[in-house]
Amino acid sequence: MTNEQIISKMEDDIKMRGFSRWTEESCLSKTKDIIKYFRKPKKEVIIEKIMDFLLKSLKEGQNYQIEENTTILQ
Repeated sequence: MTNEQIISKMEDDIKMRGFSRWTEESCLSKTKDIIKYFRKPKKEVIIEKIMDFLLKSLKEGQNYQIEENTTILQ
């Protein structure tokens, strides 16, 4: 799945679940941040690298909360 397909699928999933526009914008923005940070196909991204990204973001003052059943980059 390409990065563009990931974003498109997320948009569809969010709309089908009836999330608010704010939630949609927030999820898509954070996903784009992750994609931009790694600059490589999702198959090459491992969980430890995602944790490094989240810790770095928290140290820079960004608030990324991971909820149960989150499907970013699956």
